[in-house]
Amino acid sequence: MRALRLLFLTTAWVLAAATAALRLLAPPAPPPPAPPPPAEEPDPAPALRARLPALAAPPRLPASARTAFALAGRGNGAQGLTGVEEVFPPLDFQASPQEGGIRLSWLADPRNPVEGLSYVVTRWAGEGEGQELPPTRALELLDPVDCEGIPYRYRIRAEVRRLLPGPPGGPARWETRSSAPAAASCTLPRRSEWLATGLDEEGRILLVLRRPGRPESGPHPTAPGEPVGGTGWFLDGMTLRETTLEVETRIPRFDAWGRRVIISGRPADRIRSVTVNPQLASIRLTDPCGSSWNLELLLPYDEPEPEGG
Repeated sequence: MRALRLLFLTTAWVLAAATAALRLLAPPAPPPPAPPPPAEEPDPAPALRARLPALAAPPRLPASARTAFALAGRGNGAQGLTGVEEVFPPLDFQASPQEGGIRLSWLADPRNPVEGLSYVVTRWAGEGEGQELPPTRALELLDPVDCEGIPYRYRIRAEVRRLLPGPPGGPARWETRSSAPAAASCTLPRRSEWLATGLDEEGRILLVLRRPGRPESGPHPTAPGEPVGGTGWFLDGMTLRETTLEVETRIPRFDAWGRRVIISGRPADRIRSVTVNPQLASIRLTDPCGSSWNLELLLPYDEPEPEGG
């Protein structure tokens, strides 16, 4: 029994030693195979470079929108989408009566540009409609008004007009921006004078118009219901009658030796009153603005000749 146990132990020991020897002598197991490398991705650079022009190009917009964006990109923010700066009204706008019409004057606002700047005046005569006067670049204007005794109202605005580039491939265009208006008013006193220089062969009265600061106009032969030449006036009615007028005549004074009498350093005259009977024309005129004028005009008469003595 003891021998069997010893044999068993010896066999087990030999098997253990043989196993250990085999482990020492056997080659090591090969490592597991490495996973295959990932598939190489294509280089994105060429595709990206091909897309860059399309990415950098502006968005496709309608022609009107492209023009607006182009204008907005020029200059400072005050230009806005119009491409023209903000315009301010003139300063110290005044209207004053003057021989020949109404003088308008103003000052330029220093905030306005000089290039393309002009001024536009609109005029209202009495209750009539507005009339725009020719634009000017000056700082004053004489308005040769046709009517007196009625209020004239004026409004002035500054305008800037510039040539702006059009859309790509399109023509350039003019653009104008106006300021808010400034206002003034004036009434020209009634200083016109009408004269009657006689009657023509057909019985029409000969009228002459004199206005301060303007050339004399006439004589214009006119009958009732007709315009007075090219003055813009109209003869509504006329009546003629004879009147009595006392006219003073002067007769030079001489002394006994035939010398002229001098009083207070001036030649002395003998004053004599003479009665004459000229014609008087009562006429009714309408001025170019519709105002009526009722006048009495003496027709020319022969002056009495002074008597000697």
